[in-house]
Order: sequence, then C-alpha cells, then structure tokens
Amino acid sequence: MAVNFLLTLCPQAVYSMVSLLEKFETGFSGLEVEEDSIPEQFGRLEDKVGQLVDRCQALQRAKAELEAKVRHLEEVVRSKDAAEEQQVEEKMMIRSRIDHLLSRLDQVVDSD
Repeated sequence: MAVNFLLTLCPQAVYSMVSLLEKFETGFSGLEVEEDSIPEQFGRLEDKVGQLVDRCQALQRAKAELEAKVRHLEEVVRSKDAAEEQQVEEKMMIRSRIDHLLSRLDQVVDSD
C-alpha cells in the first residue's frame, strides 16, 4: 500500500530502490562484492529512502496547500456569483420602479 502511494508520487526513486533490493536478493548475479561495500550500499539506500520520504512529505504539504487554496478560490467565486446575482436582481427592481414612475408620468401628461 505504501509502495503504491510512493510510486504515484516518486516513481523513479521507487524503481531505484527496487532495483537495488533485487541486486541484494540475487547476490549481484555472480559479481564479486567486497564485504564493506554492502554497508555502504545500504547507507546509500537508506539515504535515498530518507530523501524519498522527505520529498513525499513535501509533496503532501504542497498538495494540502493547493487544495486549501482551491477551496478558498471556490468560496471567492461563490461569493462573487452571489453578489452578481444580487446586483442583477437589484437592477431588475430598479428598472421596474423606473418603468412604474415613467408610467405614472405618462398618465399625468396624457390627462392634461
């Protein structure tokens, strides 16, 4: 499960780690390896895993920040849409009142 999550965020790093692990499991396919190089390779692997974890955490933080920003912007849009709708309604009401006043003025002019 964690590997699938990491694979979606950082596929190159996961493939690197899998490749190293396969080399350790197969005994490096007949290659002679000095005893002291295995701890060094594990050290590099641990460093890469640490970097991968750090990168994934940074990506998760960035994602959370972007999602919060999207939610905020969606709220701003909803607020502006509501304000625009209110302005349209006010404009229609003003137009209706002006039409009514003009109608009354026409009645006064026509009655003379």
